[in-house]
Formats: sequence, C-alpha cells, structure tokens
Amino acid sequence: MNERIAFDQEIIANNSYLIGIDEAGRGPLAGPVVICGVKVSRDFLGQIDTFPFLSGVNDSKKLSSQRRETLFQQLLQLRKQQLLQFTVTMRDHKIIDQINILAATTCAMNQVVERFFSSQTKVLVDGKSVQHFLFPHMGIIKGDCKSFSIAAASIIAKVIRDRIMNYFSKKYPQYGFEKHKGYGTRGHIDAIKRHGLSPIHRATFCKHFINS
Repeated sequence: MNERIAFDQEIIANNSYLIGIDEAGRGPLAGPVVICGVKVSRDFLGQIDTFPFLSGVNDSKKLSSQRRETLFQQLLQLRKQQLLQFTVTMRDHKIIDQINILAATTCAMNQVVERFFSSQTKVLVDGKSVQHFLFPHMGIIKGDCKSFSIAAASIIAKVIRDRIMNYFSKKYPQYGFEKHKGYGTRGHIDAIKRHGLSPIHRATFCKHFINS
C-alpha cells in the first residue's frame, strides 16, 4: 500500500466517504479553471490493493501527459463500475474576470461537493482551508502528494483542462496553447503582445502585458 492510500484510510476514520478536491488552471492567463472532486468509500479504500495501477496515482504535475491520460482512463473505468465517483465543473475566463479567480474557484468547489455530500462524508481540499467554503473540510498542504483522492482529482482536472486548451489551440493557433496550456511562458506573452488577447484570455491577468 502506498502512502497516499494509507493517508486517506487514516483520514476517513469513522466516516463512510471521503471527497478529495483539486483544481487545474488557477494561474494561467487564458482558459477556464477546472475543479474535480473524487469521492471514495471506506470499503473501496479497504480493497484498493486489488487495483495495483492505483499506486501510480500521484500529483498530476509529477506525471507525464501520457501517464495522466492512462490513469484518467483507469479512473473512468472505476467510475463506470461504480467503485468510485467523481464530478467536474469549471469557471471560464469571463467569470474569472468578473469575480476574481479565488471566488470563481471557491464557487466551483462548493458546486462539486454539493453534488455528492452527506453527513458521513469527510472533505479534503488541496492547499489551505478555503474561506467561504460551504462545507466542513480540511485543507491539506501539498495534498496532491499526500492524499490518493486529491491526487486522483488533480489528474482528472488536469487531463480535462489540457484537452480544452488543445481544442482552443486549433481555434487560435497563433498563441500556441497546445504547448503552454495558457500559462505565462515567454512565447505566450510575446504572442499576446503581437496579436492582442484572444476571446479566451483572462483580461484581468493580462493587463501588464497589454500595456507594456
């Protein structure tokens, strides 16, 4: 048993379910923020050793894109078998510009948990505890490295967001979204200076580059 699975088994304690939440895309200059919640039962965590591939579930940033895709498909199969649940929601660049990234992310997290919360559910969030979160929860610093459920959520959110940005790369090829996924690389910033903002850029994130 790896340490992330053991962590969740200890955290779930006397509760029936555990929800791990993580996001992808909080920092980019373009595209949505994607939030995923993965819900596992105490029974599932108790038999998780029967699925050896789950030992590879880790912080999505530590995995290659190919490995993330493979694990995503495996987690999807587990959901189809009703062995775990996950749900995904997102907030696009317009909402992020209107209410700011923190409020947009918190709102999406609340929506994710609301879909499958119960009194016997423990909620874990990657990072610090979240203000204005509507549900009792624990903030786990570097949770995507420590918790299986958070790590699984990080993989799902990352894969889905990368697919979205690959789609936008075909609509707006001059920005190279397929390479940087909207993050502020030098090449991306140069493209903004040359072409201005695309319809999916976060204007509040790009003020400095537009005016410089």
